[in-house]
Amino acid sequence: MKNNSKEIKDLLKKVLSNMPSDFSFNDVKYHVKLALSKIEKIEKSRENREKSLQDRKNKVKKKLYGSMDVLSSIDEMIEAEQLKLKNLQDKSNFSQEDKKDEDDGEFQYLG
Repeated sequence: MKNNSKEIKDLLKKVLSNMPSDFSFNDVKYHVKLALSKIEKIEKSRENREKSLQDRKNKVKKKLYGSMDVLSSIDEMIEAEQLKLKNLQDKSNFSQEDKKDEDDGEFQYLG
C-alpha cells in the first residue's frame, strides 16, 4: 500500500498546531481540517481496496489449491486401484500356472 500521505498529514497537523487561535483563521482551520479528513478517507479506501484484493487472492488460492488437493487425492486413489488390479492379475497368473502344473501331472499319454 502506498504510504505517501503520511508526510502531508504531518505537515497539515503541524499547520493546525502552529496556527494562531485568532477568529480570522477559523476559515483556514476549517479547510485544513477538511483536507486532513479527505486524506484519512483516501487512506481508509486504500486499506479497504488492499484488503479486498488480498481476500480475492486468497479465494483464488483456495480454489486453485483445493482443486489441486482433489486431483492429488484422485491420483492416489487411481494408483491404489491400479496396484489392486496388478495384485489380482499376479494372483490370477499364479493360479493359472499352478493349474497347468497340476494338469501336466494328471494327464498321461497312454498310447
